[in-house]
Amino acid sequence: MTRAGPAKCLGLSKDYGGLKPGMNADIAIYNINPDKFPSTGPEIEKAFAHVAYLFKDGKICVEDGRVVDMGHKKTFWVDAKVNANKQVMHDVREKFLRYYSVNENNYSVPESYAPHQHIISVDATQA
Repeated sequence: MTRAGPAKCLGLSKDYGGLKPGMNADIAIYNINPDKFPSTGPEIEKAFAHVAYLFKDGKICVEDGRVVDMGHKKTFWVDAKVNANKQVMHDVREKFLRYYSVNENNYSVPESYAPHQHIISVDATQA
């Protein structure tokens, strides 16, 4: 329920955001008695801190709070194509120079830090 909207917005609803056959489902199961559901913040936090089972892409990754399989990790990122705007880039560079001790080039992520990439291409130049 909480994943259907984001999956649809990102154009991933064919593969993510639901529990239909063939979808990549990530499911967490908690050992919580619905008749004695926790009512305070600390009780709720404690109840959800210990997962009974966690399924990732259909495989059990956590069983009784213990990690039994790391699963297949993916890195999702959006490759947004936008019209160049020299004024915006100038303003961003000025902010970096004024408020940060690093420049915008320090924010690039090497490919080795993002294994198993799933790229979402968005073309905003036609808007």
